Amino acid sequence: LNTLPAAQILFFKAFFGLIILLGLNVRDFKALVYSQQKRWHLLKGVAGAFGNLLWISALISLPLADCSALSLTSALFTSTGAYLFFRERITWPIALSLSLGFFGVWLILNPTHAIFGWVALLPLGSALLFSISSLLVKKLTVRDSFSTTLFYLLFFMSLISGCFAFSKPLNLTLEHFLYLFLMGAFYLVGQWALVKAYAIAHAGFIAP
Repeated sequence: LNTLPAAQILFFKAFFGLIILLGLNVRDFKALVYSQQKRWHLLKGVAGAFGNLLWISALISLPLADCSALSLTSALFTSTGAYLFFRERITWPIALSLSLGFFGVWLILNPTHAIFGWVALLPLGSALLFSISSLLVKKLTVRDSFSTTLFYLLFFMSLISGCFAFSKPLNLTLEHFLYLFLMGAFYLVGQWALVKAYAIAHAGFIAP
């Protein structure tokens, strides 16, 4: 899939996940789409879409190990945001893990390191946007269900990425579609678990 544009990968991942979610909730469609927080859902969708675009671009441009290491900065952003916006207490184990994470990021971004450069900003920007998206879960799930929160995330991600995905020709094979469908299914399951976790537990505890 690394030969495909990031926007096309994201579009089909989100679109297939959305189709599966709609299929599972076909009898409860009205309840699924009902929300009085659509502006906040849009903001979460924007953060999720551009966070995924940066992440996919990072995977194409950098080794997987470096991307994974830099993406751990999401824990720093999320824990800080949870303290600032939700007044969640930062315990000493969380503070220790965040300090170690910050030190690790500093080592990776050391100017003498081979990957130092603008491409290192891709996973960092992705981590920041994913943190914003995760923190919004805390607000949205107070009034909306997990499924509704997930529906609007996938809907807006499909819509936003679709604006960029078809600017280039589609060169997709049946194998590509199979991988993208599986990616969408796994992404749906992962996001459902993540939404549920952030809804019922402290963000500062989950993030590290």
